[in-house]
Amino acid sequence: MEQIHAHLRGEIGFHEVGYAPVTAAAEAGHALSEAELAEVHRAFERLGEDYRRAALRGENNGFSNMPPADDRPARGTPQIAALAAPASACSRSTRAGT
Repeated sequence: MEQIHAHLRGEIGFHEVGYAPVTAAAEAGHALSEAELAEVHRAFERLGEDYRRAALRGENNGFSNMPPADDRPARGTPQIAALAAPASACSRSTRAGT
């Protein structure tokens, strides 16, 4: 996912890029396996951490999944909680000007 992100942002020139894993019934031929879905989540975590580091530098890495995820832990979406927590903390500090 990081290579795709770098290609779409750096080479193609998109300002922001968002991702969504395939959702399908387990028996569907295009459904992600548990291992593939776990890798998608790890890639989201890596891009989310890069988002946080960029935000701390006052930059935008263009990972558009992060801003909407910012409030998901408060709404009870546990899968995103670990990913959103660093961005939430970062968003608060950048909004406060620190």
